[in-house]
Amino acid sequence: MRSACELPGSRVYIFSLWATIVVLSGLAASAGAAFLGGASPQVVAAVSAVAAGALLTMVVNTMVPEAVEGEQKLAGLLVVIGLLVAFALSNVGET
Repeated sequence: MRSACELPGSRVYIFSLWATIVVLSGLAASAGAAFLGGASPQVVAAVSAVAAGALLTMVVNTMVPEAVEGEQKLAGLLVVIGLLVAFALSNVGET
């Protein structure tokens, strides 16, 4: 039988999960910096595009079902508009 600290939802369990995520993310970032530190801009752009796609997939999988539940017809359009606004804001002043 599991102790109370190992049950999903307990503070220790949740803290342990987040601590593991932090450590693994730090190791992945260190490895990326070590292996891709001198990479060409094209390689960095490709890696960034894959990372952005992974983040977008995670956000869409988490948030879109909740959005579609409330507003089914406009959810997709609002996601596209949000992405276009974010893209435009990230490029303001770069010409």
